[in-house]
Amino acid sequence: MTDIQKKTKLLNFQGKSFIVKCFRCELMEYQDFITYEPEQICIVKEQFKFDLVTDPKYTHILIALRERPLPIKDLVDEYNKIADKPRKQTSIYNYLQELIKQGLVMKAGQRVITGKTASEVLYSRRAILYYPVILSEDFWKTEESKNVLEKCQQLLSLYTDSEPFKIDDLSSFFMNIYSKSEVIVAEIFEKDPDSVNKLCSDLDFEQIDKLTRMLETLVILLNPQNYVESLKELKMLDNIKR
Repeated sequence: MTDIQKKTKLLNFQGKSFIVKCFRCELMEYQDFITYEPEQICIVKEQFKFDLVTDPKYTHILIALRERPLPIKDLVDEYNKIADKPRKQTSIYNYLQELIKQGLVMKAGQRVITGKTASEVLYSRRAILYYPVILSEDFWKTEESKNVLEKCQQLLSLYTDSEPFKIDDLSSFFMNIYSKSEVIVAEIFEKDPDSVNKLCSDLDFEQIDKLTRMLETLVILLNPQNYVESLKELKMLDNIKR
């Protein structure tokens, strides 16, 4: 749909501010009363939220809402332009509700269409950009981590030609180094969100995830003093081949 005329103004009503966007097009005239302004950055720290924003079913909604808030009908149209396989409005609405439940999408106001009494709910991304910083402490306490740690234990034993490290010791070691590095990376993103957004606005979520992992590695290498004691407790340095 092509807009013939679009105006934006700020309206204050009963102490509340609304951004009002007025549209005229060939098919209808409507006003968007926008009551939510996206945050600059949303730090995604929980694994289940990370899983949502990396799942194409949900990611397509976030991409569709990148430019501006949309009602469900427009969102479905934009979603199906992005998706490889078109989906019904019911399915997309269910995905949307899960994103709202997890605080990744927000209700952003109302669309009022000329000649209609009922308004439509507008939906917006919670933030302009989402950054994955999955705090490791929770992961290393799960059953899922045990399988990963067992493989790591055996591979390290092959490399060092020594007895395998204890699983609990490995878990404590990784929890220590990653929890510290992830906190520092989160601080980097939150320190100057405007600059971060300008630098990373052309990256998709997977690229931002790779960037985050690179930063975590650099943070570990640049702060060896934070991890020397953990290495000593694990006796890893004694076991590595000279």
